[in-house]
Amino acid sequence: MKKIKTMTIFGTRPEVIKLAPVISRLEKSPNFDTVLVTTGQHREMLGQALGQFGIEPHYNLDIMQPDQGVSDVTVSSLRGVEELISTEKPDLVLVQGDTTTAFAGCLAAFYQQTAVGHVEAGLRTYDKYKPFPEEINRSLITQLADLHFVPTVTAWESLRNEGVDGEKIFITGNTVIDALFQVVKPAYTFADPALAEAGNNGKRLIVVTSHRRENFGQPILDICGGIVEIVDNFDDVEVVFSVHRNPKVRVPVQSLLKDHERIRLVDPLDYMDMANLIAKSYMVLTDSGGLQEEAPALAKPVLVLRDLTERPEAVQAGLARMVGTSKRAIVAAATELLTSIASYMAMTQGISPYGDGMAASRIIGAIEYVNGMRQTKPAPFMSRMVTPTTGDQLVSERPLSDELFYQQLDERIKRAKLERKRVSVATIDMEKTNREEFARAVRTITRSLRKTDSAAALDGKRLVLVLPGAGEEQAQHTTDRLLENLAGPFQGRREEDREAGSSPEQLEEMIKTINVKIKTYESDEEITEKPDAADNTKSRAASRAE
Repeated sequence: MKKIKTMTIFGTRPEVIKLAPVISRLEKSPNFDTVLVTTGQHREMLGQALGQFGIEPHYNLDIMQPDQGVSDVTVSSLRGVEELISTEKPDLVLVQGDTTTAFAGCLAAFYQQTAVGHVEAGLRTYDKYKPFPEEINRSLITQLADLHFVPTVTAWESLRNEGVDGEKIFITGNTVIDALFQVVKPAYTFADPALAEAGNNGKRLIVVTSHRRENFGQPILDICGGIVEIVDNFDDVEVVFSVHRNPKVRVPVQSLLKDHERIRLVDPLDYMDMANLIAKSYMVLTDSGGLQEEAPALAKPVLVLRDLTERPEAVQAGLARMVGTSKRAIVAAATELLTSIASYMAMTQGISPYGDGMAASRIIGAIEYVNGMRQTKPAPFMSRMVTPTTGDQLVSERPLSDELFYQQLDERIKRAKLERKRVSVATIDMEKTNREEFARAVRTITRSLRKTDSAAALDGKRLVLVLPGAGEEQAQHTTDRLLENLAGPFQGRREEDREAGSSPEQLEEMIKTINVKIKTYESDEEITEKPDAADNTKSRAASRAE
């Protein structure tokens, strides 16, 4: 079979980090010929990342010039990449994220009528200037791309709402989690002794970054003021601030923070140092999109120094909090996490909504599927955290759409047929629970699932479980066990649940109202009805009576 020739284009350090796992799998696969192109949109930081991941580009456009603007990057990248596409004639161009390099590479491929795969597609703030120019870059890439590799269900829904064909979208998780799991090590050695000591000297370490254009000017001054106040208020706190090289960041940060003994300003850290520094930190303050994904995967609370984010999943899961750039808001949020064990633990006990370390594998599998090299789509990444874990006001994650749920169910049954397995679907109806009871129930149940199982809250009252390999009896046993676990959170094993105030008698009566419906599909059986139409129905009370 003819190999697929791919051209992977990148120009910044974040792109290299997030594409490194994909490039590694492409180069190891016998199904692909790989061409690597860097525009050189960044230079020093880009070379640092390339060296750490052992990536050697076949072409370097080296476009970086002093004081270049966005239009300069666009024009230089577009011309250089289009010429290379014309010469190399790839079957597929891969771009990542929302950089100007990614947009120019995608546009160049379009001009050459070459297919484009977009890694980390579907992220949106719906404000064209926040972030600038990334929001529009990403949106325009969507209009031109042929394959969309989205990290989360939220991103999938954004693209479907914009009219993108569902058959061209693949939920992969984010490749940055693949990279993160590769580089974080328990016994990591920092080149800088001061970084090795940070967080190991009895002080709580706060890692800070800020580089977004919308935070230039007064916002970065307010961020610095907040950091000084936090450190002055807490003797056991120290800060490491990785300072971007842009003078609009570097000058104000240096002038306001350089003389504080417990604030260490460092040049931009290489990826391995930064990942391992976060791993031993107490919390992270950042406007970086990547750190909003990485820190939750390492169970570190994130205070997001932005008004809007295209990565809402961590906020919805209670693992990150939007604080903006107000000095007062930054100090208040950090103080809460430094003084309240309950608040801190609530932001460190969730499940990362961004990935499981297998995103690159799913991307390669999707390309092979589209090109007829495999029979089924790769299993989509599904975060099992579907409700927040904080005691704050609940933030409802947008429910999984029926379309996506049944598409994924179809795919699971297809895989089960190939493996001669059965699949059971259990619908847990909690119609008579209130919103907070439902959220706590879902949180408890999803934490108890196997890795092969998945869950979807189709609306505010039903939880649907997909249990591969389980027959009817096993599915019934599984749901009985999961429902037994509900007595824990409802009767107050967690602090926020004790504050709910419901009596054990009230909770017992509520649990009795829960209904379970189970449908089992054998290996040769097609889906003929929705899960909630299944005829094997038991109330919780009836199950107990048996």
